[in-house]
Amino acid sequence: NYKILFIYLILLNGGMLLVAYKKQWKSVNLLSLIGTVIMIGGWLFKLPAGIQNYNPLLALGFGSILFLEFFMMNVLRNLKLQIAFKAFDFSLLLSNTALFYSFGMIVLSEYHDGLLRGLFTVGLALFNFMFAYFLKKKSEVDQNIIYLLIGLVLTLGSLAAPIQLNGSLITMFWAAEMCLLFWLYQ
Repeated sequence: NYKILFIYLILLNGGMLLVAYKKQWKSVNLLSLIGTVIMIGGWLFKLPAGIQNYNPLLALGFGSILFLEFFMMNVLRNLKLQIAFKAFDFSLLLSNTALFYSFGMIVLSEYHDGLLRGLFTVGLALFNFMFAYFLKKKSEVDQNIIYLLIGLVLTLGSLAAPIQLNGSLITMFWAAEMCLLFWLYQ
């Protein structure tokens, strides 16, 4: 049952990430992420075969909790110690976001013919925007993490329309976006 798998992963990762946070073991974050990706990847691999009977929104909710666990663990350590983010931290944040986004796209493609995929993309962009705004308020935060989050917001925001729309509507959206960017440049 997928619910038991996800609850198990949430509890296991919560404990592992708490230990990693207390002991400052960055490698445990990476190992937890890799193990989680392997287990969820195996579950996703079985989906096309029709073996699983699942609720896509519930699966997305479980995936969101796992995403938040890894996101917060990668950011909290650096905020607590007030140290600059390194390439390892950026790669963990980017891979966590990319993996969660891929998971959401796969799961939501089964729900009403992918109707909520654009909304999911916008929601993830808004999450990154709110977190970047929160970090911007703190003066002692490394500016590179804010730039990374803003980059994710712009990337996801630009992806939302093509994912949700089709054909000529995408072209009209890109034309409007180009006009807006040109106006902002002016």
